[in-house]
Amino acid sequence: MYVRKSRSTSVTLLPAIPYQSCVAIREFLLSYWSQLDRHVAAGDDEALAIMRRQGSEVTRLAIAALHQLEMEDSPVQVVLGGSVLASSRSILLDSIAAGIRAEAPKAQTSLCTTRPVVGAGLAGLELAGAEGAAEVQLRAWLDEGSAEGIG
Repeated sequence: MYVRKSRSTSVTLLPAIPYQSCVAIREFLLSYWSQLDRHVAAGDDEALAIMRRQGSEVTRLAIAALHQLEMEDSPVQVVLGGSVLASSRSILLDSIAAGIRAEAPKAQTSLCTTRPVVGAGLAGLELAGAEGAAEVQLRAWLDEGSAEGIG
């Protein structure tokens, strides 16, 4: 990802991300996205263009998957996830939902805010033979959200 600094924006990003781990890259990208979000809120047109470009990429990915599965004319739930989307402004999420609806009118779009580790934890409990109370406790501890409708 490379964003040049222009006169019309204060958004900058280094041309290379010199981090050694996925966790470090994730933290860097979340920090960058948070900065971008603030610039969009302040009315920075260049930052908004970057955000819209990201939305376009996510939309194209979802539409490609729907076409491959031949589900573009089906009533299908498209669930978006990930920390960047979960922390994003509604302008990004709404544009993704609108783009998906334009190609797949019956599709409903939602945002999953549940951490990915919840599924692994539940599978581990099942393999260990844990009872329902353990599942409820794990969900209460890990699950900070669920799928929320968009647009």
